[in-house]
Amino acid sequence: MAEAQGDPSATAAGFFPWQTERILGEGSVGEVCRVVHSRTGRHAAMKRIRPGLAHEALWLRRFENECRIAASLNHLHIVRVIEPVLDQGRPALIMELLEGGSLSVRLARGMHLSLALVVISDIAKALAHAWKRGIIHGEVKPDSVLFRDADTAVLVGFGLTLDPLTKTIPVSRGSLQYASPERLAGQAIDHRSDLYSLGVVLFEILTGDLPWRGDSAEYLLARQQSDAAPRVPTHLAVFQPVIDRLLQRSREARYPDGDELAAALDRIRVDGETPPVTIRNSEVSSAEIRAVTDSVLVTFKDPRRAQARDRRKKRQHFVALSLAGLAGLLVLSSGAYWLATHPEPMQDLLAQAGLGEKPGLADAWNEALSLGQDPNQGLRALVAAYERVLAIDDSHEGALEGIAGLADQWKRDIDAALRSANFSSAEARLTEATSAFPNDSDFVRLRSELEDRRNAEGRLATTRMLLESHGLSDPPSATAAIQAFNEVLRLAPEHPVALRELQRIARHYALLAEERIASGDMESAIGHLDRASTAAPGLAEIAAIRKSIRQTNTTHETITQFIEQARLYRESGALVSPAEGNAAARYH
Repeated sequence: MAEAQGDPSATAAGFFPWQTERILGEGSVGEVCRVVHSRTGRHAAMKRIRPGLAHEALWLRRFENECRIAASLNHLHIVRVIEPVLDQGRPALIMELLEGGSLSVRLARGMHLSLALVVISDIAKALAHAWKRGIIHGEVKPDSVLFRDADTAVLVGFGLTLDPLTKTIPVSRGSLQYASPERLAGQAIDHRSDLYSLGVVLFEILTGDLPWRGDSAEYLLARQQSDAAPRVPTHLAVFQPVIDRLLQRSREARYPDGDELAAALDRIRVDGETPPVTIRNSEVSSAEIRAVTDSVLVTFKDPRRAQARDRRKKRQHFVALSLAGLAGLLVLSSGAYWLATHPEPMQDLLAQAGLGEKPGLADAWNEALSLGQDPNQGLRALVAAYERVLAIDDSHEGALEGIAGLADQWKRDIDAALRSANFSSAEARLTEATSAFPNDSDFVRLRSELEDRRNAEGRLATTRMLLESHGLSDPPSATAAIQAFNEVLRLAPEHPVALRELQRIARHYALLAEERIASGDMESAIGHLDRASTAAPGLAEIAAIRKSIRQTNTTHETITQFIEQARLYRESGALVSPAEGNAAARYH
């Protein structure tokens, strides 16, 4: 990748040959400029640190790390580095100029699916090259993929450093939607975290949407851990196994490396299973739809509808001939002028026969599609758009599916918010959902669950404060806490904190029971054991302690019987004889 490994001090000491033409992009840390070499006329891209950060040790170390990583990689699909330099005292990196746009831009314009799969395969191979050198990218997303020419994708943005102790990389806000579960949770990561991110990119290519949306790591993590991998459109079902494996919660269940993912995609392409379609994730105009009526623009809908339309056309063939004749007679009649200036009755008649589209349907459907692509639209507006379509055609499959899909999605989102205790988000979504779907009993149930979980969280917090104040060893406080935590579990089944607290109480009192057994205080031991078994009946230690109490009680009863027998012998005068029936033998 590195064409030359220049010395930054050399350019700083003398004439700086790279002249800035314009800024290509800016971020919070640095900027990328289009530059030209004053002697050779060669164009390149220069990435440099912002002036305010040029003398901060942290950012200098990060930039030096990026230079080191760049110099160690040499792959067709990884950006080529020309040299590191100093530009007016600011560290900078001269790289090849990539003017083919980003993957995001390509998808917005429209991209053939076969090329998109080649891109994913090439980037997977580039990542594999980096991983073999111990380098994790950490920022895989459409904006990190640029194009050298029409067909050659190039991965940029290497530079994030894996923390040597925690094996973690912080998640930037721009990469939140593409981050793996382990990364969102702040856990150690490896190269398979990059594979997860690439899986999100592939899903976005296939569907035009992200598998999960959210504005916080906690919310996204809850969705990832609770929801199955979302489905791709029916006509792209051949890719579902690939998506399922890439988006596995456990990294061990994902592809082991990028080469194996690339091989899986290559097999699909070679086997001819790739639909001959162009994909696009931006709004499609009515003119564009009409221009490609017969072929290529994917709308992410099931093609079985086209088959149903064909069957309807066959059934309506006879009606078509009859209406065509009727139309001809009307044109010849005195009503021809009226029909020409008032076409609505004929359009309605044709629509009822299935020969024409109902007036206003196309515009209403296009508006619904457009609103659906706008992330700023509220649920009520989206549902209303679909309802306008259904007011014209009450059996419109797209509108019916759209409304059902919105309801299901919001139920999943609210459920995830409840599980992550994000009650403000759940409340806001429920308010909007009940306005859009006033008769849906599931939202009524979720509202009740929200109230239960709020009560559970309040009770949980109060009870934990009680234990912190009085301590676990205070029996009345522990008994009250056990009752409170069980009530939390009634309101919010399987609540992890309540379960952990009950386990903690149970272990504490199991330990106290063992201590009392050792000191011979069996009455206290039994009381502590009862408290432990009430808190967590299934705790493994409880059975062992109960057995120990039984054995100790048996031994104690036997000793008591011997002492009582010895007393009777003593009272009868049998202190040392007979041989087996005297008080001395009993005490011995």
